[in-house]
Formats: sequence, structure tokens, C-alpha cells
Amino acid sequence: MTPKIVLDELLARKSRPERTRNLTLLNKICEAQAAGARDFSLASIGKLFEAAGGLKARALYNKASVDYQALIEAWRSESPRSAQPPVEPEEKLDDAIAARIADPALRSFFLHITADRQRIRKELDLLKSVSFFTIDRRPKTTGSESTQAAYSPPQAGELNLTPSERRALVAASSPEFLQREGWVAGQNGEILKNGRMVFDIGFLRAIQKVLDATAMNA
Repeated sequence: MTPKIVLDELLARKSRPERTRNLTLLNKICEAQAAGARDFSLASIGKLFEAAGGLKARALYNKASVDYQALIEAWRSESPRSAQPPVEPEEKLDDAIAARIADPALRSFFLHITADRQRIRKELDLLKSVSFFTIDRRPKTTGSESTQAAYSPPQAGELNLTPSERRALVAASSPEFLQREGWVAGQNGEILKNGRMVFDIGFLRAIQKVLDATAMNA
């Protein structure tokens, strides 16, 4: 059904003046979206609806708002498919879910969990991007020689980096890499994204100290 038919049917039902006003206001907002951005996601329409004096943005996710959802869906179906907005990124999806949680404490707990999940995922992606493998093709030795050739961790002041290890650290801390990932270097060596800490204070400083300490062996 067209948005006009849906709106007429919704307004035909007996309801309070406030509901009639909100439906009319929502229809005008959707009409404006159809002529411009054509983004009919609940998150986008909800922000515009609340700013215009309608319901709170998170109220559109409630079961009681089924009439408002039906009107929005009618406008979304009326809009050309090619103009539909892309799938919302995971962070926006988390925010949309959080908006449906009425309890402030529970909502805060949910956002904290999702922020930790995103941070861990970013750290894992970074580790994958700088990982490397060293293949030792030297023939195996026996007896005392194998004992002497066994690996032992470097002692203080004896840290040496291979060229590939050094290149990986330089790449991981370069401004180009941070910009490409959407990260910002903090004043204390931390890495931030959208105000959230991705790596703790001292992360970049620690990498720089390792690079400085091994500069003579580069």
C-alpha cells in the first residue's frame, strides 16, 4: 500500500489527538526523506522525529509503535530500491539495539560489553596485520650442538629485531596506518577511535622505545 493509504487508514481509527498529530508529523518527515536522503532506517527517522517534537527516537522500536513502524515501512517500500541506505555498520547497529533498552543501567552495561568486543576485535585485526613467520631451513644438529643452537630469550640490552620484525612495528605505529584504520594517537601514547580507547596509554611509546633500542642493528 502507498504511504497515503496507510496514513489514511491509521488516522481513520479512533485515537487521541496526540497520536493523530504524531502520525501526521511522522508522515511529513518521511515525505521529506523521500525527496532527499531516502534513509528510512528507524535510527535516522527516530532522530528527526524526536527533534521535530515527536516521540523519543528509541520509542519507535517498541511494540506499541507498530503504527509508526508501518508508516515508515510504507515510505521505505515506496522509495526506489537503489536509493535504500547501505547496511548499517556494527557500531550503529549496537546503538540501535541499545536505544531499545529502557533501563539505563542495563543499557550502559550493554554498551560497555559491545565497546569491549569492538576493542578486542580491533586488537586482533592489528595482530593479524603485523604477524609474520620465520622458517628455519638449517639442518638439525645433534648432541651438544643442538643444545647450543636451542633458542633462548634475549637478555636485557640484547634485544635484536629482524628486518621483517622492525618493518612490522614501524608499519603498525605509522600515521598512515592509524589514519587508514580511523584511529588517533593520544598525547600519552594511547590509540583512540571515536573517543574510545583501542590500545592503552603507552602503547605507541613502547613501540618507539623498541625501535630506538634496536636502531643500531637495523
